Amino acid sequence: MKVGTEERRLGVILILPVFFYVMGMILFPFFINIWLSFQKKNIGMPAEFIGLGNYIYWLRNPDFFKVLKNTLVYTSVSITLKFVLGLGAALLLNRDFRGRNFFRGFLLIPWILPTVVTCFTWRWLYDDLVGVFNFFLVRINVGPVPWLSSSSLALGSVIAVNVWRGFPFFGILLLAGLQSVPGQSYEAAKIDGANTFQCFLYVTLPALRSIAMIAILLSTIWTFNDFEIVYLLTRGGPGYHSMIMVPFVYEIGIRGQHIGQAITFSVMVFPLLVGLILITSRIVLRER
Repeated sequence: MKVGTEERRLGVILILPVFFYVMGMILFPFFINIWLSFQKKNIGMPAEFIGLGNYIYWLRNPDFFKVLKNTLVYTSVSITLKFVLGLGAALLLNRDFRGRNFFRGFLLIPWILPTVVTCFTWRWLYDDLVGVFNFFLVRINVGPVPWLSSSSLALGSVIAVNVWRGFPFFGILLLAGLQSVPGQSYEAAKIDGANTFQCFLYVTLPALRSIAMIAILLSTIWTFNDFEIVYLLTRGGPGYHSMIMVPFVYEIGIRGQHIGQAITFSVMVFPLLVGLILITSRIVLRER
C-alpha cells in the first residue's frame, strides 16, 4: 500500500516541531560554544572578543598536548583491554557448565555498581598505607607502591579501574553474539579439518565483528568522555600525568573559572572524537 502525498505532508508537519526542538537543543549550544571559544570569558566577568587568542594559547601550552596524549592512551588502552577481557569472559560463559547462569549474572557486578562506590573501593585497594595490594607487596618485600601518586603508575592504575568496570559490557554483548552463531557453522568447519583455533579465527570472530564494532563505538565515546574515575581517584595528578580531557576542562572552566579557555579546549578536541566515531560507524555500517 503506497502512502499518498497528503499522508506524507501530514507526517512531515507532525514531525517538524520535534525536529526543530531536537536540533535546537543540539545546534544552539554547539554554536554558542564555538562563539565563546573566540572570547576571553571568565565567570562573573563580561566577555571580550579575542579572535584566535584561546586557540593560540592552547597550541603554545604543553599541557594541551600532555592531556591530549593521556586521553588517547587512556581511551585506546582501555578499549583494547576491555575487548580482550570481555571476549575471554564471553567465550568462557558460552560453554555449558554447572552454574553458568549464576556467573553470567555475576559478571555484571562491576558494570552495575555506582561509579562512586567503585572508585572509593579501588582507592582503598591502592592506598599506600592500608591498601590490600600494598599489604601483600610488603609481605613479599616488594612494596609499598605509590599506585596513585606516582607519575609513572597513576595513569595505568586509573586505566585498570576503567577496564575492570567496563569489560562486562563487552562480555555481555559478545556473549549475546556468540549465542546467535549457528552450531552448523562449527560442524562444517570441523568437517573441513579446522582445529579449535581456526574455528575461532574464521567462524567466531567474523560472526562477532558487527556487534564488536558497535560495542567499541559506544565504549569509545564513554571512555573518551570519562570523568568520574579519573577525578575521584587522582584528580589528574600528579602533575597532570593522569589527566584526561573532561576532568581537565572541568578544572579550567569551573574551578579555574576560565570558561573561554575550557570551551576552546573542548572545541579543539571535538574533531578528534568525531573522527573516531565516523571511522567506527563506517566500519559498522559496512559490516552490516
